[in-house]
This record gives sequence, structure tokens and C-alpha cells, in this order.
Amino acid sequence: MPPLSASITNLTSHPPIYVQNDSDLLRQARAEGWPGSGTPDDPIIVSGYAINSYNSSSPKHAAIHLTQTSLHVRIERCYLYYEGPQPAEDVGSRGIYLCRCHNIVIADCIIANNYAGIETVVRNRNGIVENCYVINNSIALSLHSCYNWTIKHCYIVNLSLIHI
Repeated sequence: MPPLSASITNLTSHPPIYVQNDSDLLRQARAEGWPGSGTPDDPIIVSGYAINSYNSSSPKHAAIHLTQTSLHVRIERCYLYYEGPQPAEDVGSRGIYLCRCHNIVIADCIIANNYAGIETVVRNRNGIVENCYVINNSIALSLHSCYNWTIKHCYIVNLSLIHI
């Protein structure tokens, strides 16, 4: 893996992202200017953001929270972190939280200092986590009810648990 400092550059600060279904995803994609239509050959791309999960209004205090989506989504080149006055465990912050989501790729991201780095619950299908740094999270990965998920070439360090 490349050095951590070389992994992600030129990020834009962005508020946390909370998507509740496919139509909400398409609406937010249009409003944000995210490229892609959500098909396998043209996924919606969320890229180049620095997002503090402390500022999240989602129920799971996530930097990126997706629920009930089946469109193809690629989250790439993002720094998803927790920085706030309380410990991340007290807030329950997550870098990425997925519930009933399919066709998700998480690539080339740094996910740091959250309670949970990546958490999935309730029937998530067809996902890939690749080339990511998951560092200083109490739980690095918590993958529940996942089918056809691949984790490859990730750097995971300074954690207490991995649930797969």
C-alpha cells in the first residue's frame, strides 16, 4: 500500500451524507453533481471528501449513511473521521454505515478515529472494500448479513474488534 500521506490529497470538506433510498440517492447525486447513473457500468461516484462524523444528523452518527439502496455506488478517495469533544465510543460514530444496501464499492478511503470504521447490517449484497486504511477505530469492520462481499488490500490497525 502507498504511504498514508500519498493516499488521498486535495479533499473538500463536506457535511455528512445521509441517503434513505434510491430516489433520495438520485436526488442528492443531482444536487451534489456526483457523476453516474447508478448502473453497473456507470456507478454514482462519491469522491474527494473529508467528512467529520461528529457533525452527522443520521441515526447512526455516520460520515456516510446509506439505507435501502440498490443502485451501484462507488465511494472513493474520502477521509471519513471522527473529531469531537466526546469519545467516539460515547457518540457511536461510524465512518460508513450501510443498511439494506447492494452494489457498493468503497475504495481508496481513509476511515479513522470512529467508534466503527465500516458497519453493515440487514442484508447487504454485492460489496467491495479495497485499498482502504481503517485506523484507530474501536471496531474496524462490522459486517453483518452481508452476501457476496470482498475485502482486499486494506490496511487495518489500532482497533479492538473485527466482526465478520
